[in-house]
This record gives sequence, C-alpha cells and structure tokens, in this order.
Amino acid sequence: MARRHIHVGGGRTIPADRPTQSLASLESKAPGRVSGLTVKVFLRHSCASDVRLWLQSPSGTRVLLSSRRGGASQDILASFDDAATVSIVDGAAPITGIYRPQEALSRFHGEPARGEWRLVIEDIASGDGGWLEQWTLELDTDAEASRFEITLRYLSDVAPHIRDTFARAIARHIEADLTYPGE
Repeated sequence: MARRHIHVGGGRTIPADRPTQSLASLESKAPGRVSGLTVKVFLRHSCASDVRLWLQSPSGTRVLLSSRRGGASQDILASFDDAATVSIVDGAAPITGIYRPQEALSRFHGEPARGEWRLVIEDIASGDGGWLEQWTLELDTDAEASRFEITLRYLSDVAPHIRDTFARAIARHIEADLTYPGE
C-alpha cells in the first residue's frame, strides 16, 4: 500500500534583469522509494511562455514539467500528474488546471524519496520576472506505515473526559491505540 507524503514550499523571486535559473528546494523525510508523484506550481510571471519548469530528485534525475507554454498569458497555476488527460503541450493559455508534464514523472519511480527535491525555474528572457508563490510535492512511496507506541503520563490528575477529548483529537489525525499507565 502506497503512502502519500505532502511537502509545501515557496517564496522565491525570479529576477527580471537577465535570463536566470532559480531553485526552490523541499526536504523530504519520506521513507521508501517513489511509486508515484504529483507536482503543483503557483508561479506569478508577466509572461508564462518565458518559463521552463523542471523537477529534480535527490538522486539528480531531472524531468521537464513545462517549457515555454502559455503564450502571452500571465502566471502558472498548474498540477502536473502523469494520469492527467491533457498534456501541457496541448494545453491552452492560461496555464491553469491539471496537466501531464512534458516528460513523464514516472522516471522517478523506484528512486529514494528521502532528500532534497528541487523545482528548477528557468526564465529565458530578460525584462520581466516573477515570484514563486508556492509549490507542492506529493510523493507516494512503497514504505509501510510505521508503528510505534506512545505512552501519555500526566503530571497531575486529569479528569477522564479531558483524556478522552485528547484521545479523540489525536485519532482524527493518526491511527493510534492510546493506553494510560495504571489502567
């Protein structure tokens, strides 16, 4: 069973004074090997067709997500997924929606998920720039869920209804069997 790991980053300036390459990095602690992935990009730019987007794995493999797409439209608000019905090559401006990237993300399958992932942004024209608002890397891995035990020790007497409220709050986010010392 694949495990999904979501990583979010952003806040990168794309300079306007010259053609340039900007890097945005995310550190993945995900265990196992990649079995699938989706990349979401929200990039503000005055001319989307000036931009090339690449994803680079911790192993150094690079996949071209989009190269000079979008015509004279501004901004890129796109998800890249191999299962998308429309290729970015066939997409029309503006670049918004879900697209198959120009190269298959499946090239990352089997690579370690842990490490530094990079979104490489190439602005091939000078005179206009932009801002990477946010990018998201959703990694599916082949790693099994880890099991561990948590023992809660309260520093003072805590009413049972407070313990139960705490247990319900945790259970909404993780699968857990909570036991209390002395019970």
